Amino acid sequence: DYAGSIARPEFNSVLGFPLFQEIERVFAQGKPTQYMAYRLNQHMQYRDPYRVVNFVDNHDVKRFLSAGSVASFKQALALIFTIPGIPAIYQGSEQGFTGSRQSMFAPHNGQPNAFNPQSPLYQFIQKLATLRLSDDAFTLGDLQVLQADKTGAGALVYTRSYTDPNTQKTRH
Repeated sequence: DYAGSIARPEFNSVLGFPLFQEIERVFAQGKPTQYMAYRLNQHMQYRDPYRVVNFVDNHDVKRFLSAGSVASFKQALALIFTIPGIPAIYQGSEQGFTGSRQSMFAPHNGQPNAFNPQSPLYQFIQKLATLRLSDDAFTLGDLQVLQADKTGAGALVYTRSYTDPNTQKTRH
């Protein structure tokens, strides 16, 4: 209801809070990946899932790394960069911040600047951004969940494919 209707849309896009909640449950808490499969299928029901802003954490919620591991954080980041929508990274997440609303730059935090483009998470996110832009399937393609675990943390497998309207070639 909050998005209006096709005839009379209220918003061009929304924040993917339902997806965020599932990301926390599945990746930080180790719940069954079937939860994420369900959420991804629901995500594709948005009027335009390619405009939904997807995030792992932001200024209104606790940081992912305050409860989840770096490995699970990387999995969550890989998800938002490879599904339909607009991936959004909260400042400081690329530096491994764990504190909510933690400032990255002096003099706001009384510490030296924390921004470091050589940090492992910054480099990882940069690779994900490069991957996302490497093929239209990551930005414009459909999404099909192929496998998810119903009993606990496990595999989540999905595919993306896109048919270029100019060449009629399909990429996966």
